[in-house]
Amino acid sequence: PEGYTAVYETNAVTRHGEHGNALLTRWPVLGTNHQDISDHRFEQRGLLHVMIDVEGRRVHAIVVHLGLIKGSRVRQIARLRE
Repeated sequence: PEGYTAVYETNAVTRHGEHGNALLTRWPVLGTNHQDISDHRFEQRGLLHVMIDVEGRRVHAIVVHLGLIKGSRVRQIARLRE
């Protein structure tokens, strides 16, 4: 929509297209960072870190796509804690 900014980073490209993480914000974007948090080669997962300015205050928005397998999610969360 008009007045919004979309931030997108690709996590995986397949023969059917791609998938990734996205954030839609009406606040100004100050910066972005993308990290691969894949636990194994069958599921590519990522973390999108977007810094936005909300009325003069820096806010960190984290968009994460965790794995489908419980063990993968547990390991990914452990890595995020580090």
